Amino acid sequence: MGLLSNRTSLFILLCSLILVSLMAVNGWADSKCYVCGLDLSDFANTRYTITTKDKETFEACSFYCAAMILKNHKPKKIQTVDFASGKKINAKRAIYVIDSAVKGAVHNKSWLTFGHKNTAKVFILRNCGMSRHFRDAIKAMSRELDNKADIPKLLKSKQTPGCLKCHAK
Repeated sequence: MGLLSNRTSLFILLCSLILVSLMAVNGWADSKCYVCGLDLSDFANTRYTITTKDKETFEACSFYCAAMILKNHKPKKIQTVDFASGKKINAKRAIYVIDSAVKGAVHNKSWLTFGHKNTAKVFILRNCGMSRHFRDAIKAMSRELDNKADIPKLLKSKQTPGCLKCHAK
């Protein structure tokens, strides 16, 4: 009887190690969003990992939740996902497509990231939206979080030509 329980324990331990290894190979450990508690495995194309200078790590399901974290923590490294390829990218170097026809993760507007400017341009041609760099995107989201501006009004002056069919209000 003791031998069976040792084998069972060993089997469970090996299965756990394999599962952890598979998550490490993927590069993302499935967990919950630090801000809203949603399961991050449901947000594979919009998730963020923020590492602070104090080596704390925060996971977020969307740019909205990442911005909430960034309001209170100084980042050393911010990673997100290229919406087109699903690969990890540096969030500060990403191209942000804001308010496209694609539904947002937890926010009513989509805030999608792309690793290449040309990929973002093609996406915008098919799905509308406004292209921004990290600095402009985080400023716009910070204003929205502070309820000081509405994103479409804030960015309307910098819209991509042809997007009036989506944003003509």
